[in-house]
Amino acid sequence: MSAPPSGPSDAPPPDDAEDAGAGLDHLDDPEEGGAEAAAPAAATSPPPAVDSERQPAAAAEDPRYLRCFIAINFPVPTVRRIADQVSALVPQIAAAGLTVRWVPAANIHLTLRFLGPVRPEAVEAIQARLADGLRGARPFDLDVRGLGAYPGPVDPRVLWVGVREQPALRAVQREVEAWMQEIGFARDERPYRPHATIGRVTAARAQPADLTALLGEQQNRGFGTGRVTEVVVYESRTLAKGAEYRPLARVPLLGK
Repeated sequence: MSAPPSGPSDAPPPDDAEDAGAGLDHLDDPEEGGAEAAAPAAATSPPPAVDSERQPAAAAEDPRYLRCFIAINFPVPTVRRIADQVSALVPQIAAAGLTVRWVPAANIHLTLRFLGPVRPEAVEAIQARLADGLRGARPFDLDVRGLGAYPGPVDPRVLWVGVREQPALRAVQREVEAWMQEIGFARDERPYRPHATIGRVTAARAQPADLTALLGEQQNRGFGTGRVTEVVVYESRTLAKGAEYRPLARVPLLGK
């Protein structure tokens, strides 16, 4: 199995978002600080996220920049269900010969847009554009369902939980993408496939692991329907203990 129905289509293109991008947080999860993170284009007003003359990798390593992404958090009961199911699967995943770095429950989220290296002074412009665009936006529900792997169940590199696509989520994601382009970020050409990364394979046996049967049983497992009431701008920090996501701005959905 490569993806749940109406969820990520067979893989994360390179959230957490979180080492390059949107959608399935990209193959190596951009929010964790990988090398493939797409850099924002320069802008004149508001301040550019990165200098146009600097290379993306240079900006990503520059302590003057913040590594940022825009995301939605799942309700606590949904996160608990995901964490419980992950705990149940850990022995089976290990028995298949995989060593996985599991995402802490507190870090599980749905990425809307990975931003990459951002100047601290640009965060205010990002928040302002989101607040203006989301003024009057109504809360909506997410259906979190199904487990999968990228690039597939044989020799996987990333494990994820799927999110069913729906008009409200698609509309918000497209609008966020458009708003970020307005303030100077380069267009993200990769298709958006809603998901949450739950684990990254760090080691495997010489013979490729095959999780086809295991993930097939999990294809339609439901983790709950939760209400989305805000959009959050996060900074991702890479620490010795792993990724830490610090909220920089919260934009509530207050429409009725």
